[in-house]
Amino acid sequence: MPLNDFVSAINDHFSGLVPGIKVYGIARSIVRRTGTVVETLPGIVSYKGEIEYVGIDDVNSVRIYHKSVSISTTQRNNGSGNNIGDIVNTYGMAMFVYLDRAKLNLDAEEFFLYLQANMPDNVKADPFAYISFRLTNVNLNPEQVFAAEYRGIEFSLPAEKTFFQVNYTIETVLKKQCFATCPEGLKC
Repeated sequence: MPLNDFVSAINDHFSGLVPGIKVYGIARSIVRRTGTVVETLPGIVSYKGEIEYVGIDDVNSVRIYHKSVSISTTQRNNGSGNNIGDIVNTYGMAMFVYLDRAKLNLDAEEFFLYLQANMPDNVKADPFAYISFRLTNVNLNPEQVFAAEYRGIEFSLPAEKTFFQVNYTIETVLKKQCFATCPEGLKC
């Protein structure tokens, strides 16, 4: 179960949460050059290089996309001799939320509570002992979040709309031997 599947498990809990919500997977910053102007904006890139824009758009009342920020790894000392223990990977993640406050009659901090209440605590999937999700903090400053996501683009979000960032972690515990060979269907 790769990182995209973990994010899909989260998105399954958010789909249909409110009318007009659109959820996307893991995006990255896409550089767009027009003459001498360089801008970045969020998009999902397929393995073939096709880009789907996932950011701010008035079509939906809510748009959510995720970004992978980091991975830290440790190993539990629950073994002895040749068995050193399970591997623990912690993925640092960011979820970006565009919210049309007028369409939903909700403020960012209120909508965050809906996200928090619907965030799965954990999921089960082989070969992981467990997979857990933890919200860590929220940046409710739309100008600051916009500046980080849309570099080179002037802030232009109307007052009835907002854009915020929810940071979270995905922690997985796996058994090393389960990944000793390439999964079927992949080119390793």
